[in-house]
Amino acid sequence: MPSIKDIAFNQGLLPNSYNNTKMDEDIHWGVIDGKLIIAYPPTEQTVKDWLFNFEFIPMHGYHGGFLTQALTSVAKVIEILSSSKETEIIFTGYSQGAAVAQVAYDVLRRMRPKLFAGKTVTVQVYASPRCFVWWRALRKRKFTTIYEYGNDLVTKVPFFWMGFKKSGNIIHVGPSRSILIYKIKDHYPQGYISSCP
Repeated sequence: MPSIKDIAFNQGLLPNSYNNTKMDEDIHWGVIDGKLIIAYPPTEQTVKDWLFNFEFIPMHGYHGGFLTQALTSVAKVIEILSSSKETEIIFTGYSQGAAVAQVAYDVLRRMRPKLFAGKTVTVQVYASPRCFVWWRALRKRKFTTIYEYGNDLVTKVPFFWMGFKKSGNIIHVGPSRSILIYKIKDHYPQGYISSCP
């Protein structure tokens, strides 16, 4: 059985061996071990996708680019949740997908709280950029686990002085952190795959 980590690092794809998995342009979803998994893929090598990463203008308390991407998937996720019988839901992703997963769930639970009534929801993400404006991050999201490896540069952007923060339980894995030393190579999936549970 694949783990959430396996799904997040497989470009957000659920294994083909599961007949109950599906793909959309912005999300992949399926049921594994009785849990509904909603996975967001990382940055694709397109200009459009990279522009979303650098759209640092705050919108409604979120990173503008990640909010824009999350909103493109909202209707599909509402459809999936409305037809799902599973009581455990997991939102996941790596890199850009990690940020979008957090924003998408935050937006959905505000828009449609009844969709989550009687369900246990967790957000388990890897190598997430900051995606909340400081005031939206004041309320700690206990249901969110964010894994950060070593001195991963991507996990430090947008920079805190730009007003962005994280909200959740941050778990550091891999080599010790160094103050003000950031490495893009620490963002590569290999370190996360070998170090995360």
